[in-house]
Amino acid sequence: MKRSIALAVFAAAACSSALAGEKGSFADMDTNTNGTLSLAEVRASVPSVTPETFAAADADANGELTRAEYDAWKASKLTEKAANAPTSPKASP
Repeated sequence: MKRSIALAVFAAAACSSALAGEKGSFADMDTNTNGTLSLAEVRASVPSVTPETFAAADADANGELTRAEYDAWKASKLTEKAANAPTSPKASP
């Protein structure tokens, strides 16, 4: 339970930072300044993003990520990364 809470807090705090490997913030990636991100804009900073990954993040399936969709995507990636991180063994008393 404590680990779940810690992961949620970590993910929420990290939402303001960039995705691992990303070369900028939402505003930096929004090169046409329309307030949303296209697949091309995202891939310019994160070339490993596939159309399938982008589509999964695009909750309303309109072909663009809103700030809310982008933040949710970041949070899920950070939570996934933290869940897959190795844990250190607990010290014996």
